[in-house]
Amino acid sequence: MNHWLVYWRPLTFLNSIYYGGKLEHTAGQQYKRISAGDTLWIVGSIKAGNMTLIGKQRVDRLIDQDAAEAELGEMLWESDFHAMSDKPLAKVCIPLRGNVIKSLRFIGKSQSLPANFSGCHLQTTRKLSKPTIETMEDLWTQRKSLDQLAKVQKLLRANLVDEAKRLLTVN
Repeated sequence: MNHWLVYWRPLTFLNSIYYGGKLEHTAGQQYKRISAGDTLWIVGSIKAGNMTLIGKQRVDRLIDQDAAEAELGEMLWESDFHAMSDKPLAKVCIPLRGNVIKSLRFIGKSQSLPANFSGCHLQTTRKLSKPTIETMEDLWTQRKSLDQLAKVQKLLRANLVDEAKRLLTVN
């Protein structure tokens, strides 16, 4: 069972926050490396050096485009790989502090993020190291006290996008 950091582009990330809900489904071509039983940690970034945790998704099964659209009854992001959760968890909006971001470690060629990383550095789905998994699980345990979803949603729905972005920019 592996844990992966998955990046969503700013528009996808902000739309996800705006609508809230649960993470029952995500998709990506890089999911060919993911297996049932894995955990996806979904993040977004709207400014270099910043990252926000959007949610945690347990992968119960991987299916193709047609099966995902049939199951969810809607047109979806085009991908050969769709991760589905039988017991989806609610989305969150937890801006990550600089010390948390600096502590993130990955398994593979690139083991950490540069100091002033941007979304370009996050576009590859990254396998998390054991200490990073523990960090993410700690954040998840504290999510009720850290979650900014309601505040950011209120700002976005009032068309106060710049104020919402400031709330998401902690570093």
